[in-house]
Amino acid sequence: MITTGNTEHMDLDEAKKALALAPAGTTIIYARGTLDYDCGQKTDNRLPLLELRKFIYAAYKDGKVQLFQRRIGENQYEYQARKRHLNGKESGSVRKSRTRAKAEAQSDATHKTVEQTGDSLGPKIHELIE
Repeated sequence: MITTGNTEHMDLDEAKKALALAPAGTTIIYARGTLDYDCGQKTDNRLPLLELRKFIYAAYKDGKVQLFQRRIGENQYEYQARKRHLNGKESGSVRKSRTRAKAEAQSDATHKTVEQTGDSLGPKIHELIE
């Protein structure tokens, strides 16, 4: 662990190793303190903290982790990444695609219902327009 401003945190190599070796469901505490505030400070030593935040966020976007914060004091937080359970090679983007496909199927079913209803109402609507 290293310290940047008021935040004690893993360095990038520690975070990569922890994420690679942790079994699914494991919670990794990657920082404690004021991560957002310290990342915003214009100091020379904030680069390791910015790299860590970028890496953790990329893991989140890839569906590898879920992110949590736990308040541990006044303006002090514990930043946690819980490694997700992945079934085989399925990633977060695959799950999102399945969810999107399910939503599209529901939308198509609704659209077909509207089309069927529209067919019976169609002549009446055309009569009113003409």
